[in-house]
Amino acid sequence: MVDHAPFFDVNRQVVLKVLNSCRIFVNQGAQTFPGQSALMADLNTMKIAVMADVGRCNYKRDIIPREESVIDLVRIATYINTIPAALDMVRHCKNMGYETTINIMAISNAKESEITEALQLIGESEVDGIYLVDSYGSLYMEQIDDLSDQYLEAAENTGKFTGIHAHNNQQLAFANTITALTRGVSYLDATVNGMGRGAGNCASEHAPDQGGCQAVAYM
Repeated sequence: MVDHAPFFDVNRQVVLKVLNSCRIFVNQGAQTFPGQSALMADLNTMKIAVMADVGRCNYKRDIIPREESVIDLVRIATYINTIPAALDMVRHCKNMGYETTINIMAISNAKESEITEALQLIGESEVDGIYLVDSYGSLYMEQIDDLSDQYLEAAENTGKFTGIHAHNNQQLAFANTITALTRGVSYLDATVNGMGRGAGNCASEHAPDQGGCQAVAYM
């Protein structure tokens, strides 16, 4: 039995070597794509993140102090009814020295009053960022417009950033991501070739290469 999550023990230089291999591969390829400049950036400025789901990990055991870890940021995934538990995880991770986000999953299933209450609680917390997550890929651009504005209002009032994590069930992951960007959302999740659960996510090959946004790629 290990004392904590093995990934937290990985040497940072090992991870950077893997990322550098990806950069060399892209650099030698003939085809360019939007967002490539982010991959070509100085790897030492990149942030490495992990996802921790509320109720599905022993975070007090597994998340070790930042100075002993390869990780920069912990993304805390929660449903609307487990926000208090997510805030407990935020406090622990911040005490360990990490940046944090709260990713409210399945937001399409939540009532407007529940979203308002959740954003108020999160806004009052010490979390660094708030993520809009369309877990079922069921939202349309008009809904993304409204939700982005709601998230941005809660975030900007408390000095936090906002992000979007879209799924592609209706082939709208890219469109919804761009829509959120135009509203002011700054962290845009993308995956290589759109790989992800179910119908997948916004493809990193389509991710916009535009100032003010941070594309987060899952490998």
